[in-house]
Formats: sequence, structure tokens, C-alpha cells
Amino acid sequence: MEAETIIRWDETDDPAVLWTASPSVRREWESWGFPVVVQGGGWRSEVDRRRISYKPFKKAKDLKGDLTTRGAENSGGGGASFR
Repeated sequence: MEAETIIRWDETDDPAVLWTASPSVRREWESWGFPVVVQGGGWRSEVDRRRISYKPFKKAKDLKGDLTTRGAENSGGGGASFR
């Protein structure tokens, strides 16, 4: 089963777009109060991009794990989380 999660944002004032195929990530977003809708075999949400905290990887060898909404502790030195 695919369990991909994507967080997409840029330097505009547009909200960050979240998409996941993971039911557990969807439930977590709902528990945080994010509005979740069904889209393309998964779930989509939007959040103010200022709520995203991003820590870049230091080196390519740090790419040991997936970026998760839980933050850098699960992603080998870099990752994204929400405030």
C-alpha cells in the first residue's frame, strides 16, 4: 500500500498544499484541525505556509528516512513539521 505524503509550498502568500495516501497521516491532520478532503486516491488539505518549519539536510548521506510531519527527528537530519 502506498503511504506517500507531500507538503508543497513556495514564497508566495498562498497556503501550503498537503496531500497524503496514508490514513494515519490524514487522521493526524484532522486531529490538528486541518480541513481534509478526498482527492486522487488520498486526502488533501491546506495550511498557512507560516506554520511549516523546515530543517534542510546537511549532506546527501543524511537522506536515511522519509520527510514526515513529525519533524526532523524521523528524517535523518532534515525534515518538515508544523507549528
